[in-house]
Formats: sequence, structure tokens, C-alpha cells
Amino acid sequence: MPSHPSVSVLVVEDDPLVRLFVIEVLRDEGYAVEPAANAAEARALLERRRYDVLMTDIVLPQGQDGLALAGWASRRRPGLRIVYSSGIGELPRHRMPASGSFLAKPFGISGLLRSIEGEIEPARPAAA
Repeated sequence: MPSHPSVSVLVVEDDPLVRLFVIEVLRDEGYAVEPAANAAEARALLERRRYDVLMTDIVLPQGQDGLALAGWASRRRPGLRIVYSSGIGELPRHRMPASGSFLAKPFGISGLLRSIEGEIEPARPAAA
């Protein structure tokens, strides 16, 4: 039974199969999910709507990476929770974000849900 109907997640992932997997898992759990394939799409969505969680791949095509996107989004939407994902392994310490959590690829359903739920536990859903 869905347990998170009022929690919105913006998923930024350039790999269509990974993006589809994340969307299906989160929607099955009752999250309101919107996808973006790159930072430009994500920024446009973030301009129009508030999200509770931004889940972004770190390596994105077409310019801005997930770290820069998250920094921009955090300045525009204080309180936005962030889950970073990547298959590149550990990030250099100087590139580690001050907040949010990191989910290494490949990840499964339980790891994905733990990461998202870990970010929303202390948070309240954003007003639309």
C-alpha cells in the first residue's frame, strides 16, 4: 500500500533504463515523481514547482552536472532534500556536498528506498 502520497520527488537521470526503474519503484511506493533527463529539464521543472526531494545523477549530459544542479536548486529552494547517485564510485572530499546523501550505482529497490526515506524522515512535504 502506498505510504508517501504527498511527497514529491524530481528524478534527474540521463540513463533511460535507470530513470524508468527509479520512477516505477518510487511510484509503487506512493511518491509523486517527475523525471528529467538532464539539468536543463530539471531546472525548468524546479522553476515551476516545489519538490520535497531532488534525486540527481552526478554525471549528466549537456553541461551542468548533478552537483552544480543541486547547488543551484538548494539556493532557490532552501530545505530541498537531495539524494546524489553515481556509478563513478567515491567522490573526492572537496566535491562532497555539505548536505544530502549518496547512493552508489548499481543500486536495488531497498537501497533506493532507504536513501529517499532517509532524506524525508525529518522533512515535511513542500507546498505545491
